[in-house]
Amino acid sequence: MFIEFYDKSATRIWSRIKIVFLGIVSVSMAPVELLAGDFSNAQDRRAAAWILEALERDYSDSENDLSKLKSLVAEPADLDKVETAFTRLQACRTSPKYYNNPLPIVAAEHHLYIRYLANKNGDSKLSALPKTYYDAKVELQNQNRLNWLRTTDQPVSPPSESVVEWAVLGVQMGLAEYKLRTGDNPAPGEKADELVGMLEAGKALPIFSWGMQFFDPTKYSRSNGMNCAVSDPGDADDSLKLP
Repeated sequence: MFIEFYDKSATRIWSRIKIVFLGIVSVSMAPVELLAGDFSNAQDRRAAAWILEALERDYSDSENDLSKLKSLVAEPADLDKVETAFTRLQACRTSPKYYNNPLPIVAAEHHLYIRYLANKNGDSKLSALPKTYYDAKVELQNQNRLNWLRTTDQPVSPPSESVVEWAVLGVQMGLAEYKLRTGDNPAPGEKADELVGMLEAGKALPIFSWGMQFFDPTKYSRSNGMNCAVSDPGDADDSLKLP
C-alpha cells in the first residue's frame, strides 16, 4: 500500500541521518500571534463533511448539525477503509484547487492520517503527537521558518488549534478501532517516537523535509495516476460553502 511504502522508506532514511542533528539547537525569537484560530461552526461542519466524503459515508440529513456529523465521523471503520480515505483525500489536499490550505480539508486529512496510524499501530503515545506538531509549527512560525516542514509543492498550513482537535479525535477513534480489530489494548509503542524524531530533524534542517517529498504517499500514489477522487462538500451543499 502507498502508506506502507512511505513508512518503511521514511524509517530507513531517518535511521541513517538522525545522527547529523544531534546537538543542533533552535534559535529563540519573540513569539508572534498565530495565523489561524479556532474554527467556526461552519468550518467544523465542513471538516466533518470532508472526512465523511473520504470515508464514503452518507451525511445528507446532517449537513447543518455538527453533533450529528461528528457522530457519523466517530462510527468505527476498517483499517483499509481509513487508509484508502486518507490517500484519496491527500490527493485532493495537494491539488491546485486547495493550494492555499483551506483549514477544514487540512483538519480532515490530519484526522484520517493519524486515525490510520493509531488503528494500524495501537501506539498510545500517538495521543500527544497532534499537540507536538502544533507546537513545532508555532515555534517555526515565530522564527519565520514554517516552510522548513514543507514536503510538497504547497506551503505548510499554519498552526490551528481546531486542526489539533480533529487530529486528537482521529487518534481516539484509531486506538478504539485498533482494539476492535485486534482485541488488544493500545500501549506505548515506537511509531510516535519515530515521527517526533523526523519532526525534530525537519525543524533542524529544511533539506530533510524537502527530501521527504520523494517518499510522500500522495506523490507516490499520484505518480501512478491517482487524482482527487473526493467530492468537495461545498459543491453539493451551499450550507457547507465557506466565504
